[in-house]
Amino acid sequence: MIKPDRILECVAFKFELDIQMIKGLSRKQELCEARFLFCLITRELTKKTYESIGKYINRDYCTVLHSVNKANDLIDIDPGMKSLYDEIKDEITLEQIM
Repeated sequence: MIKPDRILECVAFKFELDIQMIKGLSRKQELCEARFLFCLITRELTKKTYESIGKYINRDYCTVLHSVNKANDLIDIDPGMKSLYDEIKDEITLEQIM
């Protein structure tokens, strides 16, 4: 079973950020992008509600919904973001197989 905590760890590692920074209030671009990917990947791999995902990063469900939409937009236009998304998702799903 995939846990949001593990996804958050993986996102933080790939972005070279501290987990508490991702959970924090900063709106710096790299932190927002990390949050966006966390929300999208968590939604896809765990089927958790927007509200429950928001609790992991201290956000409400509307913010999580916006993050998922924004992450999808970024993945469509930014090859670097698509690559990060694929790496994180592959790493998490591979752990479940092994």
